[in-house]
Amino acid sequence: MKVNRRKRLTIGIVVVLVTLVTFRIYYVNKIEYTDTVLTQKNIGQTVNDESVNITVQSVDFYDRKRLKSNYKVGDEEDSHIIVTCRFSNKSDREQWMNLSKVTLEIGTESGGCMNPYVFQTLNGRCTSDLILSPGESRIVYMPYPMEKEEMKEKIYAVFSLYPEKIRISLN
Repeated sequence: MKVNRRKRLTIGIVVVLVTLVTFRIYYVNKIEYTDTVLTQKNIGQTVNDESVNITVQSVDFYDRKRLKSNYKVGDEEDSHIIVTCRFSNKSDREQWMNLSKVTLEIGTESGGCMNPYVFQTLNGRCTSDLILSPGESRIVYMPYPMEKEEMKEKIYAVFSLYPEKIRISLN
């Protein structure tokens, strides 16, 4: 009889613990973290990321020869797409943005990262940490290694992933 009672008590405690853990997992996943909102724009349209307005002005493909002749980069650099962006601070305080987090989404793949060496060549040896004074606008050239064949896929520049996914279509 004691064994039966102890077994029922143990099963009851396990059921209560499993129920509590299940409710906690539900709470964390559904209530605490909201679903991602997708904001998608096209070239020439402005998107607001916190207090910085972002506009992709143009996208150009540069093969190795054109990249070397126009920007005097080394022989080892492959072909790139150069994304020309305007960043404008619309707040009344200084804004900081790390451009190295801006990646490409190519078709169903993601993770195309900027080339830091070509970035410095194109932008006058500045770093990817963009600091904008109140009211300041700056044009930045963002180079991504890419082959001509990849340009046939749908390409997006992704500026933010969570809580709002901000991406701009490049083609």
